[in-house]
Amino acid sequence: MRTPTRTLARALALLLGLALPACAETMPSKRPANAEFRYNFDGGMRPTYRWLEIRGHKGHVRGRHRRQKYDFRFKVAAATADRLWRLFRANRFTDIETRDGGKVYDRGGVTLVLGWDGKNVRVASSGRTFVERRWWPQFRVLRAAMEKILNAELKKRGLAQFK
Repeated sequence: MRTPTRTLARALALLLGLALPACAETMPSKRPANAEFRYNFDGGMRPTYRWLEIRGHKGHVRGRHRRQKYDFRFKVAAATADRLWRLFRANRFTDIETRDGGKVYDRGGVTLVLGWDGKNVRVASSGRTFVERRWWPQFRVLRAAMEKILNAELKKRGLAQFK
């Protein structure tokens, strides 16, 4: 979420004709060795969840779907982690804005987290939090990329895939 200070600084820079670099520029162009990606799907009141974490060359999946629980680890190719990093950077993940939706009942959803060098950026579209409409295409691309990796690993093990 954008802070008021940062928003004010950008507005001031635009008024003065200066260009502040996009937040994606604060993400290194190459994936740091300590980069970590997390995906969490929460089914709301349904007892369904899926969780994926990728750290370096290791992946971890946990979940529950239709009374079936699973928890396993897998190897992640460096090229896959690098592609994910480039995708998160190209879609300006660190700039995605969210808003509080007020009263919301029984809404699950997806949360994405990207961490590196002690930084942790979390963007959620679940519960009372909604991704701003203008950022939805970027969020959807990143969510789909994480779900593709998750589904590939579930398929290898004959488990129900995420739709």
